[in-house]
Amino acid sequence: AFHLDGYRNKNLLGISKAVAILAEHGSTPACSIVGSGSSAALRTCRSIAARTPGMELVGYRDFDELIQMMNSSIAMVLPSRRESFGLVFVEALMAGAPIIYPRRAGVSGYFDGAGFAIPVSPADPRDIANAMAHVASHEASIKSQLANWQDSHDAQRFKQAVISETFAAGLSEAAVSRS
Repeated sequence: AFHLDGYRNKNLLGISKAVAILAEHGSTPACSIVGSGSSAALRTCRSIAARTPGMELVGYRDFDELIQMMNSSIAMVLPSRRESFGLVFVEALMAGAPIIYPRRAGVSGYFDGAGFAIPVSPADPRDIANAMAHVASHEASIKSQLANWQDSHDAQRFKQAVISETFAAGLSEAAVSRS
């Protein structure tokens, strides 16, 4: 799930290579790319998807539909080359999709050791493919771990109400310290 103009940074080619590696070993995952973009980006992304078994561009989806797609997916794979915090990773986790994310970027440090959040090297399609195969092979237990985490105290810090309260408290503290 990304704006297609960012396909290079979001590592569409790395995902494509990982899917091709899995296909070579007899396991072709369905890989849906959600997003829209410029005509030029769409042409390039279509070209990459067309030569990747199991990969399809499904276009823009509204938030509710995207969340449903995430929930029914085995995992969200987004090994970006550069990534800030990456709210889409938290949205995927809250929707019930394990995540495969870039090591030392994005949500790195928030889910260390959690079986439902697997860091990979964006530069290594085999690493991405291995993570995808692992999640596919252990989907039930990984999603069970994720469901337990969703109900945990740790997950609460990512809920909108807690974020709003923390932000408001920070603003209040900043206003008091300026007085």
